[in-house]
Amino acid sequence: MNPNNAPTHFIKPIISKPGIQRDGTIFDSDCYTDGLWVRFFRNRPKKIGGYQVLSPGTTAKVQGMYNVPIDDNIIYYIGRSTGISSLNVYQGSAYPEMDHTISEFPNNNKYLWVFDTVIKPSANVAYLLNQPIPSAENLNSNSLSSIYWMDTADSNDTTKKVNVLLEKFSDSQVEPVPVQSSGGFVVLPPFLFTYSNNGIIGFAEFNFESNNVISVKEIDYSAPVNRKIVAARVLGGGTPSILFWSLDQLVRAVFVGGNAVFAYIPNKTRISIIAQNSIVEKDGKFFWIGDGEFYISNGESVSILPNVYNKDFFFTNLNRKVANKIVGFVQPLWSEIWWQVPLGDSTENNHVIILNYENGFNNCYFYDTPLDRTFGISSNVLFPYPVMADSKLKTIALVNQGEQQALVPTYPIWQHEFGVDEIVNSQVNAVESYFTTRVITIFEDNPGLDNYIQLLGFEPDIQQVGDLILIISNKTYAAYPTEEQLGGTFIIPDPNIITKLPQAKTDCMVLGRQIRVTVKATGKGVNYYFCKTEAKMGIGPRNQ
Repeated sequence: MNPNNAPTHFIKPIISKPGIQRDGTIFDSDCYTDGLWVRFFRNRPKKIGGYQVLSPGTTAKVQGMYNVPIDDNIIYYIGRSTGISSLNVYQGSAYPEMDHTISEFPNNNKYLWVFDTVIKPSANVAYLLNQPIPSAENLNSNSLSSIYWMDTADSNDTTKKVNVLLEKFSDSQVEPVPVQSSGGFVVLPPFLFTYSNNGIIGFAEFNFESNNVISVKEIDYSAPVNRKIVAARVLGGGTPSILFWSLDQLVRAVFVGGNAVFAYIPNKTRISIIAQNSIVEKDGKFFWIGDGEFYISNGESVSILPNVYNKDFFFTNLNRKVANKIVGFVQPLWSEIWWQVPLGDSTENNHVIILNYENGFNNCYFYDTPLDRTFGISSNVLFPYPVMADSKLKTIALVNQGEQQALVPTYPIWQHEFGVDEIVNSQVNAVESYFTTRVITIFEDNPGLDNYIQLLGFEPDIQQVGDLILIISNKTYAAYPTEEQLGGTFIIPDPNIITKLPQAKTDCMVLGRQIRVTVKATGKGVNYYFCKTEAKMGIGPRNQ
């Protein structure tokens, strides 16, 4: 007799809530419970795109990047411990890097870089400003460093080097001095703002001199808060304003004119920030990572961004000694914010925490995946691919050494979201991707039925290229320490080669009480977008 007159077999969608829940227990999750190189689009799992080498890089790690469009080119400015270079990308192809480092540049492997541009209106000349900040291992570092500048039109000329930005005083008898700070700078034309220790903010107008030389006028200093200011972003909208992040407070600089020029308005809400490059702007909202919290602000109010998915996982495993190396950027096509982070004992970023905002900023969800990249930068109109720099040495290209060429390990720069594989010159390597569902039981929908699931098979509904691997696992009880694999490995065939009706389903015939389903893509060229796949189930024997 069928218990409670339940049907012998039934069809149930294999759908979990979007996101990967690392916090809490597997049994307590309504979301996907594991994954690798997977994102969620329309709340459904989809393999993250592949990547190919854009440039072999150098023997020094990339510690900062910034791009400037010039005609049909995108110039990527790259900061390393050894100085600054430019990488010209035209119609999808990258030219060899051009070094713009001055001979007296002070090398330092603890640099993080700040970039911005200013335009000379009368000549439509764009100047790149850049500053290496020696704060990779100490966000609160009080070490001062100089700001450099160069004409972006010189990016393809290796003889052109950056210049030290000078402050020139109204008293012509006073010698110009380099503009320095310990936190960084930001441009709000026609002004340059610097920020440093003890809450000090300075601003001055640019001097656009003859021969395309720039400097700044005498700097006016204020200290609206008492702790170091570590980052700044220009606020969009009507009145010109800038948002500054101190270690525990936000400060808004608003243009008021007159003798004061700018008014500084500290926000009453106390905050924290653990990485100067963790700040990401999207649609007038700023997201960043604090000490134990994720934050969101519109420039006036500040809120904590709830994260019930991987907050504990992230902060527990974060290598706080190098937390200031965290880098954030937007993946606009997929409604994602990526934070590259250092977990475990890694001294470089080796993982990505991903926030998905496709359902609105009030309904964000999170997931994550391993990825060895020191820095990343968003796509743009002229080059619609995010660019990321490797944190591990790879031997991928010939490098000039004197009069000879040799295979030398370098830190390559990658063009991401390209295809579905890893492409190194002519070599194609598979990128593995998988996801695991929440726990599926009979009794979640029928509390009176403490029975096993008789899992008979699946009816895939997947946008798919290549065969996928399907694994079914079971734990009889949530507290039992190990999970068993049921029935070996099953194959979901590529629907593009199905010719017979029985091939459109995957039979399995297994029995379990608390079941999870894992779908894997392991081969070259294999891709998937998992839509409304359904499982055929029966009610198995009662649990004893």
